[in-house]
Amino acid sequence: MIEAVNKAIKHQFLYQHEIANSNQLHEILDQSVSIYNDIRPQMSLGGNTPEETFHGITIDFSKYSQDFNEHKAYRRQQNKKNTCKMCL
Repeated sequence: MIEAVNKAIKHQFLYQHEIANSNQLHEILDQSVSIYNDIRPQMSLGGNTPEETFHGITIDFSKYSQDFNEHKAYRRQQNKKNTCKMCL
């Protein structure tokens, strides 16, 4: 299962940035892990975040729909900032 997490972190967070040094990598990873664990709902967890699932919090489906749409909009905004020359 860790391969899926690694793939998500790389493709959804790291590859969107030109990382110049290890300090910048650590900053981006800190942000990415926080978003992945605390904000981003996971379909495989029934709409919960990993943090919610870890603490046994049940899903509020009205909150899930709102969070999902908010994070979808956030990902679109981040993707528009992508500086990858191949992706343009």
